[in-house]
Amino acid sequence: TLFYTISIYAVFLITGGAFSLKGMIESLFPIITCQYWFVSAYVILSLLMPFINKVLNGITQKQFIALLGVLIFYNSVAPTFLNYDAFAYGGHLFYMIMFYCVGAFIRKYPPKKPSKTPAVLLVCISAVLLVLSVVAIDFLAERFTFLAGKSGKFYTVYSVLILTLAIGLLLLFTQMKPRSNKVINICGSCAFGVYLIHENNYMRQWIWGNFCNNSSYAAPLRLVTHMCLCVISVYLICTFIEFIRQYGLEKKLFRKLYVYIYKATNSLQEKLNNIANKIIMK
Repeated sequence: TLFYTISIYAVFLITGGAFSLKGMIESLFPIITCQYWFVSAYVILSLLMPFINKVLNGITQKQFIALLGVLIFYNSVAPTFLNYDAFAYGGHLFYMIMFYCVGAFIRKYPPKKPSKTPAVLLVCISAVLLVLSVVAIDFLAERFTFLAGKSGKFYTVYSVLILTLAIGLLLLFTQMKPRSNKVINICGSCAFGVYLIHENNYMRQWIWGNFCNNSSYAAPLRLVTHMCLCVISVYLICTFIEFIRQYGLEKKLFRKLYVYIYKATNSLQEKLNNIANKIIMK
């Protein structure tokens, strides 16, 4: 994360971007300034895990279900059907805690009779309803003006359908036998880098506004073709950049630096975990 925030900001300055103290601080401290909501929420979640695990391991199955009920209601049900602003109250961290708890429940109380059929049905039904929701809302918007511009309502991160789709995929993959594929492994290892590049504040506008020039392809047929080509192009280019970083810069230039950083962070993490465990035990 640091590599990309600092490198991209440096390129921004070199290519004529205006220097700002705020921009420099955000590039040097991307976690605490929340340059990527996912990264910041994930780091905070990692720090909270010892406390969350203590709670989840100390409650009964009924209490666990009640906890999930509260989390799912305020994170997915209310935002989807009651126009409740989940982000204003809990933000992305609250949402990630919910998914962590859902995963913990599936791991702690796996299906007694494992079967892929329910998981496949849940994935298919969720996916079909997602597509139909766009068509239905667009159709109804012609008669009910308050629905205008809301065709993507069920595609938000807080949507119930997104939650059921995620749970279905998780259940499906936990019941599959692990396999190894070199190409998939390489692409998978580069996925996080792709996210860090194209979601960077300095890159987002340049990629979609300048490089892809989306506003020039508004015609339906051109839009679909252009959209597919842009997404594939951005993914392949960013994957190539991350591949070079991993197998070139990281292994050749940064290996010794990373070893030092890993030792320092592991030592700090052990100390924090010890402090957390002492506090919890008391």
